[in-house]
Amino acid sequence: MVPPNSDVDPVLRTSAQKEYRQRAVREFVASGFELGHCEEFYAAEEGRILGTEEFVDATIHRSAKRSEKVVARTMQRRHAEFRRMD
Repeated sequence: MVPPNSDVDPVLRTSAQKEYRQRAVREFVASGFELGHCEEFYAAEEGRILGTEEFVDATIHRSAKRSEKVVARTMQRRHAEFRRMD
């Protein structure tokens, strides 16, 4: 059973047959529950991402783009605040 707060929509959008996808996700999550607590899933050092090389690369790329946007917004806010002080 998928935990109630799990967002499975991104996974489910990748295949054409919704019922098959939902069953596959439920089975995947259930198989993880059968393993119980696995300490190795928490072993990643700070700043490291657990996953395949492709997943890690894509995550780092998305994170960098998000960081650039945050910096740009912060600079815009600070500039606007500075202009109001004049």
